[in-house]
Amino acid sequence: MDIGDGVACLEFHSKMNALDDDIINMVVKSADIVSRDFLGMVISNHGENFSVGANIALVLFAAQEEEWDDLEWMIKTSRTAS
Repeated sequence: MDIGDGVACLEFHSKMNALDDDIINMVVKSADIVSRDFLGMVISNHGENFSVGANIALVLFAAQEEEWDDLEWMIKTSRTAS
């Protein structure tokens, strides 16, 4: 969303605002759009907590399923998105 003065706003909502692959993908795609069309971006939400961090249930599930490539992608992408 364009909030004026060349600034975009990215707002996300999840349980406790935990970060999962969908939110990480949204941040990466938004960064691409912002780098082309805006001067900056504000990341926001109206939750009690801005974010509790990684979705631990998702991490646990991926580990139990031995989805090591998915876990590595989540870690790498969340580091470059922050």
